[in-house]
Amino acid sequence: MPELQEDRRVLLICFGIALVFWVLVKLSQTYRLVREVSFSVQIPEGKALATPLPKDAQVLVEGAGWSLLYEALAQDALVLPFDLRQPGIAGNNRTPIRNPIMNALASSDLHIVSVNYENLSFELENRVNKRLPVQLRQRLTFAPEYNLGSDIKIWPDSVTVSGPESMVNALKAWPTDTLILSNLVSSQSATVQLAAPPTGTYLSIQSVKAELSVEQFTEKSLFVPLTVQPMRDSVKFFPDRIKITCVVGLSRYNDLSAADFEIQADLSGIHPNQLKNTVPISLTRQPEFVRYVHFSPQAVEFFILK
Repeated sequence: MPELQEDRRVLLICFGIALVFWVLVKLSQTYRLVREVSFSVQIPEGKALATPLPKDAQVLVEGAGWSLLYEALAQDALVLPFDLRQPGIAGNNRTPIRNPIMNALASSDLHIVSVNYENLSFELENRVNKRLPVQLRQRLTFAPEYNLGSDIKIWPDSVTVSGPESMVNALKAWPTDTLILSNLVSSQSATVQLAAPPTGTYLSIQSVKAELSVEQFTEKSLFVPLTVQPMRDSVKFFPDRIKITCVVGLSRYNDLSAADFEIQADLSGIHPNQLKNTVPISLTRQPEFVRYVHFSPQAVEFFILK
């Protein structure tokens, strides 16, 4: 048995030596590695970059396994510093970045194969502030017979955007992330994040509060007197009252009356001797809080009294 244990020990030592030589051989071979590249930029007071720097900059490096192993164990991304407060960089739209990348690598034995951005643009503009309305992006669904009882309220309803003049001045509103709510049956309050600004642009707030008034809706029918333009006392209509059907929230059901609607018949092109004695009618006024308004009939008969 002692001889067997000694043989095992020798075998393990041989395996260990072989593994070491295998690792040495592998690490002496040439490999390639992709490194992420980020930028740290110092900008003069009151200025901003006209074009955001890329967020997906990458460099493909090549070298011996030893060097790449050391590089892989370094920081997550290569950070390239640029101080635009110093003369010579700001205003240059073709600043090469190969040499700065080479200086930032952990090992000088590596070779740069390719860079997806060979040059950077450092054009500066004045930094300006602009107050913009917040634009809520939403995707809402409601339970049957439920809907919004009023417009969605957003607080605060505006945001101050700070950034390069050409970009900020072109903005009309700032959107939110999409608010998604399903099968709504009651009023809701939700915090919604604003859409992320591009690099070099800043928002005074990061989120807003949305207030949703949800209520049950039901159908209501009313008979609305027909009005005529221009007015003619010698003309009579049949019918002279029009049935309107609409959908209204329960909170406004009792408030809704025929006086909230107006239906008109236009007699401006009617001649006393014409054969056709029907005229189309149109809905000219309705409350904002009703939905799916229908009226019948769509046309009325008229009679000219002699």
